[in-house]
Amino acid sequence: MRNALGANADATLTEILRAMSKTLDPIPDEVTTAATAAYSLRTVDKELAALTYDSLVDEPPAIRTPGAVRHLSFVGRHLSVEVDLGTDGLAGHLVPPAAADIEVRWPGGSTTVAADDRGGFSVSPVPPGPVSLRCQRRPSGETSPTVTDWVTL
Repeated sequence: MRNALGANADATLTEILRAMSKTLDPIPDEVTTAATAAYSLRTVDKELAALTYDSLVDEPPAIRTPGAVRHLSFVGRHLSVEVDLGTDGLAGHLVPPAAADIEVRWPGGSTTVAADDRGGFSVSPVPPGPVSLRCQRRPSGETSPTVTDWVTL
């Protein structure tokens, strides 16, 4: 006995429900953005470059100069990232040196720049607040991307 929806009743019903939910209860854009960002980090534990040095924390207060450049070091399994934070943005280099795409991420946005063959890159401006870098050496199939810890600027 066939039902009213035909032989593919489950598939048809699924499509009807999907269309209704898109119309009656659409997913907010910020939820989709957050879900996409979370999914992109599904393998982050394998490629995480941990913060190993922060001049704001690791240098004694007596040595720190107000307005001085802040130095950060992230060490990963295959790649390390050295970053200098100034008032106009950040500059960094990769160790070992390599051409790469560097995505500087923050809540609500990101920007991508190219690191040259010597691993050097700079980004300006960078908004205050939490940031993380995602580094993909070229050619991209060579290794997995390296993602740094989040730090607050």
